[in-house]
Amino acid sequence: MRFEVLMQMLTYLYTDECQITIENVMEIFEQSDQFGIERLKLMCEQAILMNLDTDNAAGILLASDQHSADRLRKRTLDFIVQNFDTVSKSTSFEQLLRSDVDLVVEILKARQ
Repeated sequence: MRFEVLMQMLTYLYTDECQITIENVMEIFEQSDQFGIERLKLMCEQAILMNLDTDNAAGILLASDQHSADRLRKRTLDFIVQNFDTVSKSTSFEQLLRSDVDLVVEILKARQ
């Protein structure tokens, strides 16, 4: 865990405030899941959804699947299905193909 992420999480635990940025949101999301800080995880999910686009959607789907973020997973899956032609050409989709074929099959089934 990067020092900045650790400090943001500690700040959140003591003050109920956290500086979630586009640069740190995925790390804080993953760490808040690991440490069971559900409210912070939900705050990160909101920030992630606000920045969801065709370039990062596949990576977000993978992270939401790995970290049991059902709402984020569903909304991201819906986004990918609606924008499949563009998302399927992204680098993050190529990485998803290599790392989790089951998720790719789920996407393809959802398109039908």
